[in-house]
Amino acid sequence: MSLPMKSLPANENLKNHHSSTVTFGFRPEHITLDEQGPIQLDIDLVEHLGAESVIHSRLSGTDSPITLRLNGHTTISNGDKIKVNVDSAHYHFFDNESGLRID
Repeated sequence: MSLPMKSLPANENLKNHHSSTVTFGFRPEHITLDEQGPIQLDIDLVEHLGAESVIHSRLSGTDSPITLRLNGHTTISNGDKIKVNVDSAHYHFFDNESGLRID
C-alpha cells in the first residue's frame, strides 16, 4: 500500500530516503493476530486449506487488500473485523517512483 512518509512506522532504512510517498509491504505469513494490534482489517473471505487458512481482507476504511496466512483452522469468518500486527523485522519499503526496494 502507498503511504505518506510521515505515516510510516519508524525504520532505519527510511532515515535518508527523500521521497514523499513509499509503498509499505509485508508477507502474508508475517501477520499475526493481536487484539491490541495497530492494524484493523475487514474480512472478505476465509479459505480453510487444512494445514493453513488464507484470509482475504481489506485495511479497515479502505479498499487496500491485505492477505493473511495462518497456521491451522481459524474461527475467523467472512464479515469479521480483526486486529493484527506485523513484526517490524519483516517490513518492506519500496520507492514509488523507481519501484526499487529501499534497503
